[in-house]
Formats: sequence, structure tokens, C-alpha cells
Amino acid sequence: MFTKENILDIGSESGATADYPSRVERLKQIGVHQYIHNLFKGSTTYFSKDGGLIEIEDAEKSLSINGISSIDHLKQALKLHKRGETDFETFCQQMAISGVASWLVDLEEMEIYYKDNMDDVLLEDKIDNR
Repeated sequence: MFTKENILDIGSESGATADYPSRVERLKQIGVHQYIHNLFKGSTTYFSKDGGLIEIEDAEKSLSINGISSIDHLKQALKLHKRGETDFETFCQQMAISGVASWLVDLEEMEIYYKDNMDDVLLEDKIDNR
């Protein structure tokens, strides 16, 4: 079972967008199966296959979520972020403006599901090697 310290170490070592594929691999190596990043709560919850979980909260990172979703704005913000033109904080702000409340990252399926306030999927995106 992974620990909070394991996760924080991986996060501090791979901050750049270009490093995301290696971050994903390291998370998988320590046993993370999925994680949910919740913009409203300012938290990320990591799940193992056996049902274990660890939540890491940062209330200062809590964002107000736009009640009207814009898939076009979401796609544009995602495109810029994948190209390395935005940092993670800016990306999160752009997602909130787009109406994204959270995203689920499935490390087995290598998919990211961007969701609105009602937990409806706005966009599915493949995790690639960028």
C-alpha cells in the first residue's frame, strides 16, 4: 500500500507537464489504481485496487466552479496544458472556468474523465506520452 509520503515525493519530482507520463508510471509502481482530483475541495484522493485510499487536501487550492460548462474551453485549456504552455495551477483555474469540478484518472485504462458539478463526464481523454 502506498503512503501519503510516496505520493508527495512523486509529485515533487515530476512537476512539469512533460513529466506526466513518468509520474503516471511511478504512481502505478507504488500501487495507485485511480485518483480523483477535486477542484472545489482542493483535494486529490488516490485509490488502490484493494480499496485502500489516501486523500491529500489543500484547502488553499479550492476553486469556485463555473456552473455552465464549456467543452470548447475545456478542450482549448487541455491542448495548451499538454503543449506545456500552462502550469498546473493555471490548468486547474482554466478547468474550473470550463465547468470542470473534478477529474478521475484511471491508471489501468490510461484514461482521464473530466466531470462537472453533477459528476457527469464532459470529456474523456487518453493519457499519452505527450
